[in-house]
Amino acid sequence: SELSAAFLYAQLEEVKAIQQRRSELWERYHAGLQSLFETKKVQPPFIPDHATNNAHMFYLVCASEEERTNLIAHLKAADIHAVFHYQSLHASPYFKEKHDGRELPWSDTYSKCLVRLPLHLHLSNEDIDRIVDAIKVFYG
Repeated sequence: SELSAAFLYAQLEEVKAIQQRRSELWERYHAGLQSLFETKKVQPPFIPDHATNNAHMFYLVCASEEERTNLIAHLKAADIHAVFHYQSLHASPYFKEKHDGRELPWSDTYSKCLVRLPLHLHLSNEDIDRIVDAIKVFYG
């Protein structure tokens, strides 16, 4: 519709500034959580050497589904909205009857262990720092 096109066009006019800010927020998360990555308490986002980062989301990979659930609850108690992100296609209501039955352990792992952190233009550096601090408290 014209309304959607107008909204998108306004974003396209600012795409460089929007992408720059999202990248800054992503990098702030990554730097702030570096100590947890180094101690292997949680896995950072993986970006292959041959790829670029469009900073569309920042996620962590927890060691288990229970850890992910507890981290989301911990963040929610601090008024931070983090969510799980992926459902394995082969386990989805639409596809599970069509799936050939192969085990897909990596798909299941990410489905159970990935948590997506807030990442949008209205976040301030202080917001990211507060989220990072809450995650560090969770991991002790």
